[in-house]
Amino acid sequence: MVHAGVFLTVNMAIGLITPPVGINLYVGCKAGEVSVAEICRKIVPFLIAGIVSLLLITYVEPISMFLPRLFGQA
Repeated sequence: MVHAGVFLTVNMAIGLITPPVGINLYVGCKAGEVSVAEICRKIVPFLIAGIVSLLLITYVEPISMFLPRLFGQA
């Protein structure tokens, strides 16, 4: 259950920064007074890093379970 929670949380974080529904994307654009198109081009490296980390978390379970096991919670 802990692994599924970590996986879902990272997945939702990626979803919140991708258009067309990414609410954090629009909040950042409004706060920084820049266009969505400009931000979308600059967010690509972060999106790639997020997807790579999501793949690692999904398929290499010890990565996401390290801290819970360290503290004896899982």
